[in-house]
Amino acid sequence: MRAELKRLQSNDHLRWDDFLASPSAEPWDSSGWFSVEIGPDDGIDAGETFQVLVTTPAAVSRVKPARGEFRCVVAPTFEPETILTTLREHVAAISADSWADLRERLRESMWWEREHINVA
Repeated sequence: MRAELKRLQSNDHLRWDDFLASPSAEPWDSSGWFSVEIGPDDGIDAGETFQVLVTTPAAVSRVKPARGEFRCVVAPTFEPETILTTLREHVAAISADSWADLRERLRESMWWEREHINVA
């Protein structure tokens, strides 16, 4: 089973078009948070929500906390098409035997919507 990126939304913009209209002044040295919907690659347009920090290599040292857990996906530049491609490729590269196992693998780089909720 493989994961698939179903939806992507910038946390700083109400609509994707607003994000497209607001390019980063320094696309080689930027970062931002996104809400993504990810589900199994099964043809069904549904999934679970994750929060992901997308950062460029130059921005990692600035956004990485001094202590605590750090999760991110690194994109070569902070431009909408590059971010979308990087996230699609990152998610598509993850495979597992079950959705629960896929979710755990995704949680290595993203925060799951139910991160601190005890689910059976």
